[in-house]
Amino acid sequence: MTEDQHAQCVRAALEAGTDVVVEKPLALSLNVAMDLVQLAGRLGRRIYAGQVLRFDPRHVALAEMVRGRPLRHLSLSRHFQATAHNVYGRVHPVLNAAVHDIDLAVWLTGSAPGQVTAFASHFLGREYPDAVDLVLEWDGGLRAVVQNSWHLAASCPYGFVFDCTVHAADGTYVVRNEPVLQAWSPDTVTYPELFFWPRLAGARSGALVAELQHFADCAARDEASDRVPLPDVLDVMSTCQAALDALDTGRPQQVVRQPASAASCGENGGG
Repeated sequence: MTEDQHAQCVRAALEAGTDVVVEKPLALSLNVAMDLVQLAGRLGRRIYAGQVLRFDPRHVALAEMVRGRPLRHLSLSRHFQATAHNVYGRVHPVLNAAVHDIDLAVWLTGSAPGQVTAFASHFLGREYPDAVDLVLEWDGGLRAVVQNSWHLAASCPYGFVFDCTVHAADGTYVVRNEPVLQAWSPDTVTYPELFFWPRLAGARSGALVAELQHFADCAARDEASDRVPLPDVLDVMSTCQAALDALDTGRPQQVVRQPASAASCGENGGG
């Protein structure tokens, strides 16, 4: 299922009386995402939106370390090989790559930003850009710089790299996908992926498995997710929409703040 099919599949499942787990993004626009959340509320069903970094132990540890600390600046970068754009270039990178870091910014700061400024480049000559820079701004001077590109050297064994640096009033906190296990052969060095979906002892594990198990447990208890609450999902969608609008207009855009009633509709459940 591709990103442009998420909304129609979520709607069909809700109308069939089923709770839904959907990968990010919930939809390709804020208005459609809000419609789906409101539909879930009317039908007494739940939507669980996947944001896998909230289950990555590195980012979980970071979130616990900075919780309650005055933040000063966030730098969030995510870079891929150009060949990955052949697949993931099917949708705007704000919605399938930068969305991870937008979610981190919302999670770590506890709220959506007030304004987004955005820049993009099309070096590969395709429909969607292959280099994106976003500046998210909150009241009081806090900013998050989100960088996303598809020009990583083909020799990178991971296929992608990321860096999350958080400056707080009392220190700096950094998460990077540096290899923790190396496999040396006569010809090359590889670095097995050990955090998102590794196969260990014959079974899949990692953040993706933890995320799906969490959603299954929430659905079994008929509870909203406390790890990926729908108000946060809509804050992320609001920020993505502001970024897309900023790229379209060439001007900074205000982030539409969601009223508490709208954001909590799909949290109520109870079929």
